[in-house]
Amino acid sequence: MAVFIWHAYENFLKDYPLVSSAAQVAILGTFGELLGSKIRGKGWFPFNFLQVILKALVWAFLGITFKLAFTGFFGFVRGLGSQGLLAIVWRKPPLGGFFSLGFYKYPFRASYDVFSQVG
Repeated sequence: MAVFIWHAYENFLKDYPLVSSAAQVAILGTFGELLGSKIRGKGWFPFNFLQVILKALVWAFLGITFKLAFTGFFGFVRGLGSQGLLAIVWRKPPLGGFFSLGFYKYPFRASYDVFSQVG
């Protein structure tokens, strides 16, 4: 039974990505606001029902924008690269020296050296 529910959930995520993202973020965001009000000492339900519904709708809208932004980011990066603009961002100062020299590896240099030799 649990496997069937899991597969149904996976199929729903695949078939309706925007609706599923909106529902997930609406539930988690609204619950987070309710939990935050409980932590602040205002009780579990300091909002009236209409306010909770409106908060859930705002979170759902944000969930759709998150899904579109993170999905579109990969195409956005490809587009920048095809126009030659990504290389400008990564190689010219002030960010260029940081990223092009591999400075981001230095804090983890020892583990980077070990694991780069393994493969």
